[in-house]
Amino acid sequence: YDEQGDASQALEKMPNLIPIYPVIGKIDSWQLEGLIGLALDLLDDVPETLAMFARVVAHGGAETITLRVRDAAGVWHWMEETASNLLDTAVGGVVCNLRDITDRVAAEAALRASESRYRAIADNADEGLWVMAPDGRTLYVNARLVEILGLPESDIRLSDPGASRKH
Repeated sequence: YDEQGDASQALEKMPNLIPIYPVIGKIDSWQLEGLIGLALDLLDDVPETLAMFARVVAHGGAETITLRVRDAAGVWHWMEETASNLLDTAVGGVVCNLRDITDRVAAEAALRASESRYRAIADNADEGLWVMAPDGRTLYVNARLVEILGLPESDIRLSDPGASRKH
């Protein structure tokens, strides 16, 4: 149980996900009453979720997937679910841990968009750009640098711009 977005649920072996223990916890600002029983109409990724659950029941172990769940107010949340087969233990069920990763998914999407914008700017810059790692490896050269130096990009990537300063 984690106040910042986790919930746990122990489920019977049946794929209709009927809880045998109540859900504990709270996921951010929305209540889990809408998830008790984890009604399949609240899941966006029903086939993948059922397939993962069936694999865990059949083969044991644990598996994690990312899925979307709609809360009682109709708002979609990205969730990370880990199902662990504890059927042969005192628990006697599959324990499903849910973590709300909506903020992480949004941050990753924003980062991809930012990287795409940066890449477009760098690729189309009027200046020659040469990005190197601390160890001197070339990470990126743009077309303008290739044009300025009059060398193939592969030659630029293999060269060491600091070689004349190393003694």
